[in-house]
Amino acid sequence: MAIALLMCLSGRAEAQFSMLIPSSSTVMEDKESSLKLDVFSAYPMEMRGLDMQQPKSLTITRDGKVEDLKAMLKPATIIGHQAWRAVYEVKQPGVHQFAMEPAPYFDPEEDRFIIHYTKTVVAAFGDEKGWDVPLGLKMEIIPLTRPFANYSGNIFQAVCCWTVNLSPVPRWKWNTIIVMMSIRPPTSIS
Repeated sequence: MAIALLMCLSGRAEAQFSMLIPSSSTVMEDKESSLKLDVFSAYPMEMRGLDMQQPKSLTITRDGKVEDLKAMLKPATIIGHQAWRAVYEVKQPGVHQFAMEPAPYFDPEEDRFIIHYTKTVVAAFGDEKGWDVPLGLKMEIIPLTRPFANYSGNIFQAVCCWTVNLSPVPRWKWNTIIVMMSIRPPTSIS
């Protein structure tokens, strides 16, 4: 499950996202433990990529412990544009929450800087406890239903919060918040 936040003006037909896509939403066997994380920016409905600066941060949180993964990021090309890739070795059972904060970018149509706070949740070796624990990102989608190992047609429910105080984002402050589900990354993105 990849989750991306976007605040934008209504009436705009296309939506740009910063994405953090794992090679799998669950790890069940040791042979699957080398998890590839693709970090990129795109208009996903059009499968049109955008160049992405190196993210400001990339972290993993497991059992309340945060590990900085930014040094693992290597340049990559995804959908024909500058992107980033990291490989993380899953060694222990549990829920692994990956979070990425990209560098802000200026959107001239909106006349403002935008940041897409992005996280994805991966369960490992059958331990699925803790997927609903907030990470404390400045803005975060907190799942109400299990955010991994879902299938096409499943319903995903979540609350979008300012996680500084865990208060829901008032509807009048945003026009569009988009939750993206990725069961498997498209093979055509690389």
